[in-house]
Amino acid sequence: MPTGETETFPSVLDFEREIENGVSSVQAYAGSEAIERHLSNDSPGWLMRSLKAFLTNQNLEGISVYGRHLTLVDLIAAFL
Repeated sequence: MPTGETETFPSVLDFEREIENGVSSVQAYAGSEAIERHLSNDSPGWLMRSLKAFLTNQNLEGISVYGRHLTLVDLIAAFL
């Protein structure tokens, strides 16, 4: 197996703020790519280490990442 690849998919998300033409957006990266980007970025984004922990909270309406409201559906969609 090549270096950096695993047989499992870590439930990790890395959110990075990107600015293009003066417009701010949030980009999500999942799994091993999220870990690699978070560790190699000069200004690392916001790292969510375990989505599974959020799944057990029945009262969770969402989270705020760089001022953007993300629902549980948004978080799950980032993995797909």
